[in-house]
Amino acid sequence: MYNYEKELYNLMRTVSYKSGIVKEIYTTDLSITQKNKLLGNAPRMFLSIAKINTDESGELYQGSSKSINRNKSIIKAIGESLERFCSTSNKDLLFKSVNELSKENIDYIHPNDIIEYLDNQFDDKEFGYQKYFDNDKLYWEKAINLNNNTEILIPAQKIYMKYPNYNEKYLDQRVTTGLASGSTYEQAVLSALYENIERDNFMISWLFKLKGRKIEYELNDIYNHELKNLLSLIENRMQEALHIIDISLIDNIYTIVTILENKNDNGISVTVAAATDLNPEKAILKSLEELLCTSSYSYKVFENKFNNIYPNMCVDEISTLEDHMIYYFNPKNKKNIEFWLNNKKYINIKNLHNYSSLNNYENLKLCIKLLNKVNIDTYVCDITKEDVKMYGETVVKVINPGLVDLNTHKFTIKLGNKRIQKYLKQNTINLEPHPFP
Repeated sequence: MYNYEKELYNLMRTVSYKSGIVKEIYTTDLSITQKNKLLGNAPRMFLSIAKINTDESGELYQGSSKSINRNKSIIKAIGESLERFCSTSNKDLLFKSVNELSKENIDYIHPNDIIEYLDNQFDDKEFGYQKYFDNDKLYWEKAINLNNNTEILIPAQKIYMKYPNYNEKYLDQRVTTGLASGSTYEQAVLSALYENIERDNFMISWLFKLKGRKIEYELNDIYNHELKNLLSLIENRMQEALHIIDISLIDNIYTIVTILENKNDNGISVTVAAATDLNPEKAILKSLEELLCTSSYSYKVFENKFNNIYPNMCVDEISTLEDHMIYYFNPKNKKNIEFWLNNKKYINIKNLHNYSSLNNYENLKLCIKLLNKVNIDTYVCDITKEDVKMYGETVVKVINPGLVDLNTHKFTIKLGNKRIQKYLKQNTINLEPHPFP
């Protein structure tokens, strides 16, 4: 079993109201929120919130996390707060056009190779983003191509959540996908890489209704003690039906979707989560933890915001990931997920091979190699600020041009993406709102 105490001890060195980079951290025991109800009755969970307030502007950077393990919730909350803190920059960034970079023989990733919208998407008045032309000046940040260890420039708006970006076109949504922290460089990069793959496999599977394989299991066949205990708790405490589905689209890298389905006349209809790992049991565990966190939060929103009455949300009202979650509170929308729920293709957990090792460096090398096989490169920008680095933590932003990210709005599906175009040749696209929170 993983030793969270050691990692927590190292991270707690960052916490001090007077001198630490993390000023405050709170942990709350989330006992049963649905009193006298079986639905949404998730196992005992802990919510941790870490706050950083060291910016000259007084900007508050906050990270939060829920877990059935108290120490893990604190670790993830501190890590997320460090990610948010490092994802803002006051650096003097290079401000040039693609034409200027080409004339100076500077290597760069073309913005349109990352943005991947079709030309006609920009014609919609509600689209909100601008098309890039080669004479448009952008801010750029340095990154490393992990395939050949060479330096390359990437548009800063794909790296940072916030930076001084005067006189620059707004090309795409700012997202935290691929932003990760870790006690080592390899751990941070691997975590970010897993997230990029998770979002891609989820979106491709959703857009083209790829059913994947439902995973069957017996508790005695599971090696991971945390996973075994969590599944046992779910079986004994929760009334919802649990679906565990392998939707992996990259060989030897598992992406697992987990779904809680409510078959009763009250309560939230469906809750969905996903996670990726070389180890199938770890992928299932991470997905289940996210699922239970989402379920717990969903019932809080359902009760406090909607008074336990199903919202009648229209597709056009959806503009955030939380809206996607809320849309599937209502049972009438569950039909959109039936291609997963009613899937009859199964695989036993015993037949899922573990491709991971105990070494993050080796796991990272393998993931990069497997992505190369499907023509996906990996670029890393180390954005660790000095006052984070002094505590031995690393924060990175990983970019994988060609992988599909989540869309928050129906307009922001990357229809020019090559992977989407490949599947479009054989399938029609599913434009129903995805349920990812």
